[in-house]
Amino acid sequence: MQLTSEPGCEHLDFAAQVGINRLTKEEGGPVTAYSADIEVRCAACGVRFEWMGLECGMLPDRPMVDVSGTMMAAPLRPVGSDPSFGMDAPGYRVRAYVKDELPPA
Repeated sequence: MQLTSEPGCEHLDFAAQVGINRLTKEEGGPVTAYSADIEVRCAACGVRFEWMGLECGMLPDRPMVDVSGTMMAAPLRPVGSDPSFGMDAPGYRVRAYVKDELPPA
């Protein structure tokens, strides 16, 4: 997979890869949340596209990206399900700090 665009490619056609994750609290247990992993690339030159404006990590209440910024993890639930469905799923957030600007311990 390519990291930079081919010279002259206008990115007219796209390919998306979507994987749906069924999250459980224990192996073999009932599904307690869903998440979609979505990646997009140019079908002609293969360059990957970055998601913009999203934080890095994975939380149950908002879309986020991986550390490369090219895969979005988006929580989802069936239409009509309880609004709290999936909200108790574990998550994490990745933050970057400049050495001299670390938060207090």
